Amino acid sequence: MRETLQADPGGALGANARRRKRDSGQFPRITFRHALVACVTAALNFSLTLDAQTRTIGSVSDIDEHGNWYIYPDANSTQARKLAQWHELPAGGVIRSKSPKAGDYIAIVDVNLKPLVAKRCESASSCSEPIYLPREPKEAPNEMSALYRKVLEHLSAEPYEPSMHRTRASGTRFDEGVVPLVNSRLDLQTVMQHMPPGKYSLAPFAAHATPQAKASGAVAFDRASGPTVVSVGNRKPGLYEISLLQAADPDSPIVAASVRILVCSSKDHPDLEASFRRAEALTQQWERTASSGAHAFLRAYLAELAESRQISGKP
Repeated sequence: MRETLQADPGGALGANARRRKRDSGQFPRITFRHALVACVTAALNFSLTLDAQTRTIGSVSDIDEHGNWYIYPDANSTQARKLAQWHELPAGGVIRSKSPKAGDYIAIVDVNLKPLVAKRCESASSCSEPIYLPREPKEAPNEMSALYRKVLEHLSAEPYEPSMHRTRASGTRFDEGVVPLVNSRLDLQTVMQHMPPGKYSLAPFAAHATPQAKASGAVAFDRASGPTVVSVGNRKPGLYEISLLQAADPDSPIVAASVRILVCSSKDHPDLEASFRRAEALTQQWERTASSGAHAFLRAYLAELAESRQISGKP
C-alpha cells in the first residue's frame, strides 16, 4: 500500500488525500469567482501600469508643414511616430527632427493649456538637439485640463480650414465669442468689430453641412460701420457661424471670412463668457505662427462648451 501511494501520488488515493486537506482548510478552494477576481485584478494592474507609462504631458499646438518632427517614448527607443498638430505627447518622451531646416518650428502646450515648449529653427544645426519632455506635470490639473481631451476630440473631428480665412493682406484678425440672446436679438458688434462692412449670413453651425443646408437656415443681414444688432426670430441658443457673403468694398483685403459664436441665454452668458475668456487668455500666451493654432482651438472650445451645456441651436 505504501509503495502504491508513493508510486501513484496523482491517482485516486492521492485525490482523496487532497480532498481531505482541502475540506480541512489546508488548501483554499478555488472557485470561478476567485478566478474571475484574479483575472480582473491582473488586468487592472496592467492597465494602471500602461497608463502610467503613456501618461499625456501635453499636445502639439503648432508645427511647421515640413513634417520633420518625430516623438520617441524615451531616449533609448528606436520606435518613432511622426508628429502633426494636436497630437498628444507622452510624459518623458523625446522629440527629434530627422531632417531639420531653417524655419521649422514646433510648439507644445500642457494639459492645462499653458506653453510647455516653443522651438524655432534659426538654422538646420540649431534643431539638431532633441527636446526632452517632462516626466511629471509642472502644475496640478485644473478646470481646463478637464476639457482638454474633449476639445482635442473636436479638433480631430473637424480640421481647421484656413481657406475660410483668405485675405489679400496679412495681419487680418478674426474673432469668436459668446453672445447673449435677448428678445430674439443678437448684439454682434464685439465679435464683428474687425470685420468689414458688407452682406453677411448667420446660420446654425454643422461641421459637414452642405452650402444648401447652411443657406436654408440662415439669416441674412447687412453690417455697416456702426452697431450690428440682428433679429433672429425664433432661433434658439447654440453654435452659429457668421459668414461674409459680399464685402461692401470690392477692394476689401478680406475676400472670405467666418466667425463662430456661441449664442446663449442672458442668464448663462456671464459664466460662459468667463470660461471662454479664460481659454482665450491662455491661448494668447502660445507661440504665434501662420497656422493659427490658437484660433482653431478656440473654435473647438466653443463647440465643447455648447455640447457640455447641451446648447443645441435647434428651434
